[in-house]
Amino acid sequence: FFLFQVEKVLTGYPASYGGLKVHDFLISVNGQEVFDMNHPQLVKLIKTSGNTMQLAVESGVRVYSIGEFKA
Repeated sequence: FFLFQVEKVLTGYPASYGGLKVHDFLISVNGQEVFDMNHPQLVKLIKTSGNTMQLAVESGVRVYSIGEFKA
């Protein structure tokens, strides 16, 4: 069971416009939960998402979906 925490969000990029914040925890990428993945598997999932990606994250207070990101 792994938890992946966001370390950096670049201003002016889709993730920042979508509301992703430093210290958020990833719950799922494109509907696929990430708890049983290791870091290389998560990176591969993100890199193969194409031009859009949907994330669900935990902010420490609540779980929410921050929608699609378009590259």
